[in-house]
Amino acid sequence: MLKTQIDVVSLMKSVSAKVTDSFDSASIVVESETPKELIDSSEQLFNSISDDFQKDFHQYFQEAYVAELIKQLEEQSVSFN
Repeated sequence: MLKTQIDVVSLMKSVSAKVTDSFDSASIVVESETPKELIDSSEQLFNSISDDFQKDFHQYFQEAYVAELIKQLEEQSVSFN
């Protein structure tokens, strides 16, 4: 019987740091004439950053999870032929 145990919280923390480090800037600067324009621009920018983060997180988390799974199975001498 094969068994794996993956600490997904630690994996998520590691992946979150990796994704966060991949962004170019830590600051968001928005200039607008009116409060409504500022809020609308900020919302669009937030949505764009959030979408990028989620897409990258999903990709990196999947890669890290599968890598850990394969590592643990190889430690149990499982062959992937």
